[in-house]
Amino acid sequence: MKCPNCNEIINIEGTDKCKCGYVFSRFQESNKVVNSSVIENVSINDIRIPFYSMVVFMIKLVIASIPALIILFTIGITFMALITSFSLVILNN
Repeated sequence: MKCPNCNEIINIEGTDKCKCGYVFSRFQESNKVVNSSVIENVSINDIRIPFYSMVVFMIKLVIASIPALIILFTIGITFMALITSFSLVILNN
């Protein structure tokens, strides 16, 4: 682990204190990186869901999207009303 005070790389397995006096907390120790030079790519190849569960999920998805569609429709109607009213004002002058 790298010390934030002196930037020295320290193995905190044996000690929780750096030579400069910085004390590492247990939170930092639990979140340490094992090997920072190795970067692994993760790809998901398959998701296995029973058919009935997938149908239930799709129905819930459709029901959950209804409020979003109502909000978008309301915003669209409001926007169109503003454009129409500004156009009528400009054309009447």
